[in-house]
Amino acid sequence: MSPTGYIEIHHAKWESFMGIGIKQACRWLLVICIAVDIAIPWTNASAAEFGFSGMHVQGINDAIAKALSLPKAEGVLVMDVALGGPADIAKIKRGDRITHFNGTKIDAFGRLVELVTKTRPGQNVEVRVQRKRRKLDLKMKLGSKPA
Repeated sequence: MSPTGYIEIHHAKWESFMGIGIKQACRWLLVICIAVDIAIPWTNASAAEFGFSGMHVQGINDAIAKALSLPKAEGVLVMDVALGGPADIAKIKRGDRITHFNGTKIDAFGRLVELVTKTRPGQNVEVRVQRKRRKLDLKMKLGSKPA
């Protein structure tokens, strides 16, 4: 994940700290957490690497849900799949809607990102997709991000 992603995650936690009233005490904790999260991926890349699926996805908002005749704006839409990548091998197709990842319901794009960043290359995951009104349970072996 990029340093920007780490900062955004910690920024959301910072907002909850502000409401508690310990703004000054947490300021240094926030700075330390951001520094550690930014530094670790560059000092020990293997520890920071998460599984690579080989697909480009997009969150589903109300407008997209309406265009696709979905009852709710849930899941993640597969926009593209890398040929020969883990998603392609697992038979995930462009236009599929991912509804579950490794047994967890995907209600929004951020939820999928959170789950994927907890995986490792070589890990097997289950992906439930909806394809033209059919639900499919697929198995995918995650890879490493190409150089």
